[in-house]
Amino acid sequence: MATRIYQFASFELDPSQARLRKGSQFVPLRPKTFALLEYLLASAGRLVTRADLIDALWPGVNVGEEGLTTCVYELREVLNDKPRKPRFIETVHRRGYRFVAPVASIDSEVDALLRSPGGSANVPSPGSSAKRQLLLISGDFSWVPLGNTLSDDLIAPLRNGRSGAR
Repeated sequence: MATRIYQFASFELDPSQARLRKGSQFVPLRPKTFALLEYLLASAGRLVTRADLIDALWPGVNVGEEGLTTCVYELREVLNDKPRKPRFIETVHRRGYRFVAPVASIDSEVDALLRSPGGSANVPSPGSSAKRQLLLISGDFSWVPLGNTLSDDLIAPLRNGRSGAR
């Protein structure tokens, strides 16, 4: 079963490999801190309550909020994020947290194809946001930029004086 790989700023989180990478460097995280980051990325842009985070990170265990606060602190340290001027994790007073940076996600199986020697010939380097937009695969597994394909398909009928409907 494929998992999602998340990209934000210069970071990439691969849950299936339990790795956070910044550029080409791997960044060590404790398991609970890693799980917190994964949960926040999966919920990017949405408020996640403290109770929901505690239930997700410590299922069936009666834990105080100190453990969660420690994980958020560690995560902010690793990401070089500031609580008063958040680039990544916004605190919603007395409620929870919100991941506020733009997040791109890709299926791990597609990512593996993009990184494979045969699949990388026409694909920008790993970590490039342009690479993530090349998701249309032709029958022979050559990479076709999705933006160019859509533009040509939509514009060609207009040039010929026809509507795009068929």
